[in-house]
Amino acid sequence: MSRQATAADGKIMPDVETSCVLSEALGYASRGWPVLPLHAVRDGRCSCGNSDCSSPGKHPIGAAAPNGVSNSTTDRAIIEEWWRQYPDANVGIATGAVSGIVVIDVDGDDGEKSAKEFGVPPTVTAITGGGRHLIFATPETPIHNAVRFRPGLDARGDGGYIVAPPSLHASGVRYRWDSENGLGIDDLDPVPLPQPYVDVLKNGRPHGEVVTLRDDWVALLTQPILDGTRNDNVFSIAYGLLCEGLSSDSAAAIVLALNGHLCRPPLTETEVRSVVASAMKRKLDRQKQTPTTQTPAKLALRNIEPWPEPVNGADVLDDLVTAISRYVVLPLDAAIATALWVVYSHIHTAAFISPRLAVLSATKRCAKTRLLEVIQYVVPRPLFQSNASTAAVFRVIDGMSPTMLLDEADTWIEKDPELRGILNAGHSFSGAVVYRCEGDKNEPRAFKVFTPIAFAMIGRPPDTLEDRSIVIQMRRRRPEERVERIRHDRMMVEMDPLARRLARWAADTRDEIASSDPDVPDELDDRAADNWRPLLAVADAGGSWWPHKAREAASSTLARREEQDHAVALLDDLRTVFGQQERLPSKQILVALHAMEDRPWSEYGKKQEPITPHQLAALLRPFDITPKKWREGGQTVRGYIRADFTDTWDRWLTTPSDTSAPHPQPATGATR
Repeated sequence: MSRQATAADGKIMPDVETSCVLSEALGYASRGWPVLPLHAVRDGRCSCGNSDCSSPGKHPIGAAAPNGVSNSTTDRAIIEEWWRQYPDANVGIATGAVSGIVVIDVDGDDGEKSAKEFGVPPTVTAITGGGRHLIFATPETPIHNAVRFRPGLDARGDGGYIVAPPSLHASGVRYRWDSENGLGIDDLDPVPLPQPYVDVLKNGRPHGEVVTLRDDWVALLTQPILDGTRNDNVFSIAYGLLCEGLSSDSAAAIVLALNGHLCRPPLTETEVRSVVASAMKRKLDRQKQTPTTQTPAKLALRNIEPWPEPVNGADVLDDLVTAISRYVVLPLDAAIATALWVVYSHIHTAAFISPRLAVLSATKRCAKTRLLEVIQYVVPRPLFQSNASTAAVFRVIDGMSPTMLLDEADTWIEKDPELRGILNAGHSFSGAVVYRCEGDKNEPRAFKVFTPIAFAMIGRPPDTLEDRSIVIQMRRRRPEERVERIRHDRMMVEMDPLARRLARWAADTRDEIASSDPDVPDELDDRAADNWRPLLAVADAGGSWWPHKAREAASSTLARREEQDHAVALLDDLRTVFGQQERLPSKQILVALHAMEDRPWSEYGKKQEPITPHQLAALLRPFDITPKKWREGGQTVRGYIRADFTDTWDRWLTTPSDTSAPHPQPATGATR
């Protein structure tokens, strides 16, 4: 392997180039040590873009290694591509069984003193920014990561990694291999981990205080904890660890490590230990309490840290459509509409209209909830709810400005006119206020209700809410249509780079989108045009094929809605045709439909001909209603059974059919 030129004190020499890091990374891979790219150090700061980063140059580049050390590899092509994209990246080496090495991290004078107690045999050694890495061969006993198992000593084993030479430390010092006594990395293989270390580390927490901590656990907690929420979040982590049975000292060691990774800025050690002590007191107090005296958990919403570098709008929108389509089967126009709405949720405070995203289906198992579950990882401050009181909804919107994701809306929103009024009021910024009386004196107070809202339901929402929505019509997935499983334990990590890129692009283009007045397709009526205008502004800012495809999507969703209007009108007419009969042959149904005056069934479709059995079945298929066969008069009859319609009539038709009143016309254009 090539060697990097360094001065005796480790300071970078003028002739050192970043290509040395790639050369070393390939060398490590040739030894069977998987590597991964870490953020670079530039002018003493981490390239992640966080000015308060507590581990500059030491954590993985999320876009290249979204799963942290799990993405480490020995594949030459992948490694070369990583450093082509990030030429000044630092390099990490995976530890544990995957590479065959265990590393003892010796930190400062305390670490050197502790290491002498164990003994330090000659082995491969790296000089770090403030200590040493002792590289040992893995023993037969699995060794996991351990934090401060002795003063100044950490261990990196299974699930861990180290920062390797010639990476740049925040101090300006390059990591380097210790070649004293001729024992350089090219000349010496790591010796086996000494037995005293094995004895201490093999059982997890010998002597009561060795704490295992996986690096990919840290990677899972990707969202920074900002000033103002640090104590609450650190308390929650500490309390959870204590409830899992860890001692106060063990919990404090883990929380201290996470504090350094997550808190912006980190709490002091004294503050962390004080929070852990409070968590222990809470645990002991709750052990004495009955469930009815427990304090409810405080609501906390996730903020998205923007990507540190500028982002191409068309690229990130393309990636968003791809990500959604990995988990949900959607027509392209619906995926485009959903992606544009997600970006809108990031800049909604700059808009005057807040179109709702209505995720609808005729039947169960059409992936409505699944779509909301996917987009919750890429919208700002998501709040996923399947039930909530009206008071809770408007108070949460006013106080926390979440992106509301409301599931099972047909079971609670549709039946609550007050809640529907709040959702309708929040559509326009100019009217997005509701008034309620509070306190002993019943003094009126205004609550702001302007926020992004998506809801999912079976059936059709009330007209006033549907008119304020971008409608995504879901259908049941066919057997040959494959999607990936949603692993909620991994989705945060996998989707975080995309969410951060969306947040960055939205922030950079916010003013451009807010001042845009995009052209709207002529076929959209006034309300539909209002709903689509902010989404089209997002598409125009994205450029490439997005302006054209977004307008196609707007027209397509309108056409699909008109088709649904025909299907709902058919349901209403079929309720009249059936009357009290339990089943009817298709021929008899068609004769009755063709005879209806002022209805489209006698001149239906592009050919303006009487509706056929095939067209009838096609309109009913989304409702999971299909023709049946039965024997009648010695012959096989094909038709429909009343029992198949009853649930659909209840969900889609708000009032009983009135045969004495004129039938409502299905929509034939943009005007409703």
